[in-house]
Parts: sequence; C-alpha cells; structure tokens
Amino acid sequence: MAYIFKLPDVGEGLVEADIIQWLVKEGDVIKADDALVEIQNDKSAMEIPSPVSGTVVKILVPEGVAKVDEGIIEIDTGDETAEEAVAVAPVVEETVSTGNYVFELPDVGEGLVEAEIIQWLVKEGEKVQADQALVEIQNDKSTMEIPSPVSGTVVKILVPEGMAKVDEGIIEIDTGAGGPSNQTAAKPQEKAAAPKVATQSVPTGAPSAKVRALPSVRRYARQQNVDLAQVTPTGPNAKILKIDVDTFLSGGGAPVAAPAPAAAVSTQAAVEETPKAVAKPAAPVVPANEDWVEKMTPTRRAIAKAMVTSRTEIPHVTVFDKLRAEKLVAHRNAYKEIAKAEEVRLTFLPYVVKAMVAMLKAYPALNASVNMEKSEIVHRGNINIGIATNTEHGLFVPVIKNADRKSIFEIAEEIEILAKKAMANQLTRDDMSGSSATITNIGGMPGTGGVWSTPIINYPESMIMGIARISDEVVVNEEREMEVASIMRLSFAFDHRLVDGVEAQNALGAFKKALEDPNLMLLKN
Repeated sequence: MAYIFKLPDVGEGLVEADIIQWLVKEGDVIKADDALVEIQNDKSAMEIPSPVSGTVVKILVPEGVAKVDEGIIEIDTGDETAEEAVAVAPVVEETVSTGNYVFELPDVGEGLVEAEIIQWLVKEGEKVQADQALVEIQNDKSTMEIPSPVSGTVVKILVPEGMAKVDEGIIEIDTGAGGPSNQTAAKPQEKAAAPKVATQSVPTGAPSAKVRALPSVRRYARQQNVDLAQVTPTGPNAKILKIDVDTFLSGGGAPVAAPAPAAAVSTQAAVEETPKAVAKPAAPVVPANEDWVEKMTPTRRAIAKAMVTSRTEIPHVTVFDKLRAEKLVAHRNAYKEIAKAEEVRLTFLPYVVKAMVAMLKAYPALNASVNMEKSEIVHRGNINIGIATNTEHGLFVPVIKNADRKSIFEIAEEIEILAKKAMANQLTRDDMSGSSATITNIGGMPGTGGVWSTPIINYPESMIMGIARISDEVVVNEEREMEVASIMRLSFAFDHRLVDGVEAQNALGAFKKALEDPNLMLLKN
C-alpha cells in the first residue's frame, strides 16, 4: 500500500524547510533509513532518512519550500495491510499484540549515532496521541522535538535526560489491547525491502547523478555557466562548495570521465537532473518603478528571527567611547613578521579578543545570561568569544572557545580557520554555540566602514562590542596641545538586566586599558 511520508518537525519551532534536492527518484527501490531528501531549515542543512522500505511512487513536492506535516513523497511499501498503521508511524508493526511499544531514538540523519535528551515533554502515566511531541533532543547540528509514532499511555521513560544512542529504546508506551507492539514481531518494512536494482549503481569514477550543493552554490554555478556534475566536490559528504566552482573555472578541476554504456539508465538520470543545476532561471519581469516580492531565504529568516528576539527580550543600552591605539599598532607591527614566519596572519582582532577576556575576568557579571522564565542568572564557566562574520550566505557568529586559555597567535589561527569555514558555509552548530560575548567590526570595509553603531546583542549573551577602524584623529593631550593620534572608536551594548550603567562603564574602562597597552594586558592575562 502507498505510504505518504510527511516532512518531519526537526525542532526549534520551525514550520517549514527548503527542499534542496531529492536523493531518490520515482521508481527507485529504497530501504528504511536510506537518505531520501536533503533539506535546509533556518539553522542547518540535513538529510532526512526514509522511515520505510519500498518503491518510490511519486515525489509530491519538488525542490522548494515544504511545510512541516506536508506529504512530500509517496512510497509503495508492498504490504496490503500496512497503509493505516504506517500512516501513523512507519516503524510500527502490524501484528496484533497486547505488548507495549518501545520507541527507539530515530536516526535524524547526518551520520550521527547519538543525541542528547534535553527534556521529556511527557511523563509516566500520561496519555499521548500519535504525532504528539514526546521529547526534545539535541545533536551536533540542531535541537528538535521528536513526535510519538503511536497513541497510548506512557508506561516508563527508559532514558532520562542525557545521552542516548540511535535505535536505543527511550520510552515505553502501552498502546492498549490489540495495539501495535514492537516487542515480538518482525518489521514488515524489512520483509518488504528489496535490493536496489542495478540501474541505481554508478561505476567507479563516473559522476553521480545526485549533485550535492547548497542553493547559494547552485545559484553561483548558474551565474558562471558551470555544470555542477563536472565539478569535483571537496566539502563534507561530497558536497560542492563555492571554492570548488572557482577551482573548476580556473582549470583546476578536470571533468570527470563519462560513465560506461552499461550505466545508461544512471546516465539518463544525470541528464534529467542536470538542467536543474545548469539552466539559467528566467529573470523576473518587473515593470519599471513597481514593487516586487522576494522570498526570504532560510538563513535570512533565521537572522531576522534572532534580531527580533534579542531586541524584544534584552533591554539594550549602548555606550560610545574611544581609545588611543598607538601602543597596539606598534605591538602588532613588531610581531607581524614573526607571526607570518609561523604562517599566522596577525590582525588587530586577536588583541580585541584578549581585551574582551580581560574585561570579562574583571567583571564576571557580564559573562552571564538571564533566564526570565525561571528568574535565574546563568553564569558561564568558560570565556568564549563570538566573532560576527559576514558571508555571501548571511551573517554568522563563530566562537573562539576558551579564549582565556589561548595565546594571541592561537586565537589568530582559529579566527582564520573559522572565517574560512564560514565563507564555505561549513560552520557546525558547535562552531557557533556557547559564546559569552560577541565582537562585531563595524569598520571592516575600507572606505565604507562606519564610525559608530548600536549593535544588537547576540541573544542570549549579555554584551556586544562594536569596533571601528583605527584612524588618525586630532586630539587634545594632557598639556592641552593638539596632536594627531591613532584612535579606535567603540560601541558597547550591554544587557541592563545584568549590570547597571556605572558597572558597565567601568567594564568598558577595563577593556580600553587592556587594549591601549598590549604588553601589560598579556602580562596579566
């Protein structure tokens, strides 16, 4: 019977996701846990596995936006009695049993073998309905809620909060007499599974019909008239990155040999898919001086949501100040060549990170966040500094972990590594989590950089430091004489729930003192 697979809720309160590409096509024979589709939500890209074995009948939603719980693919499971039960939960057995159903932690893709159970959304003795949220988990990429595949009464929570393995039983549910049980019966999906036909295989060295690349990379390839099927991928899980397209354009990526005639069916599949990645989309016809509508990308939606949350939840106060940077400039110039000899690109940013460390050590109240729901202040045990990084994919904040335990050179190396990952859209959730405070460079573009700003705090942090480019400025010295000085302008925003104005002003003074004299800062820090 036909099983309609619905787009699952992958957590974080999202109601839709972009289907980047289908990893199967109509007529394919698939097994349970085979990767079906690659999607991208506001936080990350991921592969969604098939919950059942069978034959793909129809892809209901091509590439584009799909809603959570919307049917996206129809699969013939080959079981005449499976339709109703499978529609409720693909892993439920149809054998009549009075035994309880043990729900196992599902494989949510990306090759992960475990996840952390953050909290249970039900308790023992509680009645649950099919598709009701059972538990909130977090893996390396994202946080998500897992729905119940069956209706019944919770008998026992087998794994409390903590780590759980994929396919490990985590909760026992009494589905009632005659209800589904996975205690004694074999799974019908496995019985219905059939080996994939030979036409699905691609000989070694042949290009895969399934080109894996993010929408921004596909768009870039179209703009450059590049056939992604001819580009050698270097990203994780054989994904094509923007740098791979550039390498191909420069002649560094030789076209892959054409498949042998024996793979004629696979070749035809590649031909059918190639136009999607190569053909230039028709430009929207927009009458002169008329409004037009553009769909927000998942990344832009995520940024917008984060900004609104921060401005809504955190009472921002911004303080503007300046510091003299002559000693900073001299220190960096003195050690720039030494750093270069060790293949380290020494900029002013690592110094700013160390000054932020000195500030948070002196005023630990800023190394915290507020939980208003519990009326708690969460104090951080480590000092992790986020670096706001602008990319063609959007604004990201990779984090320098344990910055208080790292040298200037180590921080400089890590900043460069994280910046490259950001540009290649390879940042993981771990790369962007756990920050204590954020630095944003408002003067990063020569000739176009700003002087002051009112930066928005990276929720749920308590502060953000905006720095402008160091520039010459006429100042009045202690002898009331005018002189030219190297000046860095600062825009410091803080959470007024955690610190008052005087304490914040003193903290900013500690930051300035550290950055104005790097030798003293490094001796103390």
